[in-house]
Amino acid sequence: MASQNDLTNPPRSPADRRMEAALADRLARFQETFRLLLESHGESQRALALALGFAPSHVWKLLRSLDANPELETLVRIADHYAVSIGELLGEAPAAPLDPTSWEARWHAVGAAMDPVKRETMIEVLRWVATSPSEPTAAALNTLALLSGRAAA
Repeated sequence: MASQNDLTNPPRSPADRRMEAALADRLARFQETFRLLLESHGESQRALALALGFAPSHVWKLLRSLDANPELETLVRIADHYAVSIGELLGEAPAAPLDPTSWEARWHAVGAAMDPVKRETMIEVLRWVATSPSEPTAAALNTLALLSGRAAA
């Protein structure tokens, strides 16, 4: 007969063990990247905690594996503070920068300056353009220019 402990803690499947190993690796890379960012910016843990609205003990725990599952909001705040992506914060290679003359780069710049309602409209235009097999049409570019309050290029 199975004991109560066997029923509440079933054996881990190989997939579960692989996921646990992958998460542990990601956490270790996060901690190393976080530590390097903190040191390279010359910030104390206390100063960073104050800048991010965290308790100093929270930063200490993040750096020492005592918070093995940081919340997305925590990762976003840290990534934004250091101007890196969440992927970079987790130890992934940085994304290649966009060519500043490409239409994607121009649209990113336009979107960053928009209010949220206009940005949502722009996202819809981008989705429409993404399904088009050709380069963006003049109509799409003009729509984006109108949304941003800028003249079309």
